[in-house]
Amino acid sequence: IQPAHRVLLLERRLQDLNAYNINDHIVFGRPVLPGAAHISLVLEHVGVSRLTDVEIMSPVVMTDDVTMQYNLNS
Repeated sequence: IQPAHRVLLLERRLQDLNAYNINDHIVFGRPVLPGAAHISLVLEHVGVSRLTDVEIMSPVVMTDDVTMQYNLNS
């Protein structure tokens, strides 16, 4: 039996993500969203208190607008 699967799309503006200290996470001169921010964003939007088996497949290099896609299995 396959677990239920859903996709969470989050669209954010760069200035809305400043609370995650992205200016402290610079890689090759570009701000990258910290891993903890991914967890926080998902927890905030799905209404659960914890996540398990989290894999961050690629970094999110911040631009003025960014859309992040999260695949959630429950």
